[in-house]
Amino acid sequence: MKPKKISTHVIPVSNPARAFRFFHEVFDVPAFEETNTNKYLVLEQERLAFIPGEPTELELTVKDHFETVQNHLASYYVTILSIEEARLNKMIVTIEDFEKNKIRIICNK
Repeated sequence: MKPKKISTHVIPVSNPARAFRFFHEVFDVPAFEETNTNKYLVLEQERLAFIPGEPTELELTVKDHFETVQNHLASYYVTILSIEEARLNKMIVTIEDFEKNKIRIICNK
């Protein structure tokens, strides 16, 4: 996927390492490394912060088309909870991560 925008850069999780891997692998959020032990993800020129907390809802806007998103999620065995059409020739694909965060992926038709 080609992530473009996220509604929040602070994401509640119980397992930061697993969340890092999920967001990096499933959504292709770019990873950077300051040292061998300090890796981080960046979207919109801002680091994503994985903090302890209760599940939330967030939106991730991607540059991809619906079919690409659907195939990409299937390749990582991510279950799609719902699909809806939105205005301006967009589709919204809703999933849950392993932390029960509800993620609405906004993509092109």
